[in-house]
Amino acid sequence: MQDTLDPQAVNMAKAIRQTESGGDFSATGKSGEIGAYQFTPDTWNKEAPQYGINVPLEQATPEQQNEVAYNKIKAWKDAGNNVGQIASMWNAGEGEPNAYTGQFSNGSSSIGTNKFGAKYDVLTYAKSVATAYQTLKSGGQVGADP
Repeated sequence: MQDTLDPQAVNMAKAIRQTESGGDFSATGKSGEIGAYQFTPDTWNKEAPQYGINVPLEQATPEQQNEVAYNKIKAWKDAGNNVGQIASMWNAGEGEPNAYTGQFSNGSSSIGTNKFGAKYDVLTYAKSVATAYQTLKSGGQVGADP
């Protein structure tokens, strides 16, 4: 990881981690997600090697999960995405930066149930991430900090 971390990206990662799993690095989701950030194996396999992490998601340490999440979030932030957009992309996929508005890019609602039976609500998710982010930004804490 870089010598100096971007505090905004760190706080975004912490906010997403708290919203996704309550900070549980061994959490599993209904759609096959794993870890504190609820990576899917496909996403992990695509993203982790870019940051020098070459272990299967199931074996990733908290530090490795944090590093991949931080770097992905930092890249999105550096590309000009705001908190709502980053939360949307984390929850709905990189191609959906504005799902936090309540609609996907195809005009359908960003609230529903996926093919695995897991309910999703990108608007509520993004609000939760934004609230946690603002708490952290103002010096507060959310959940445990490893």
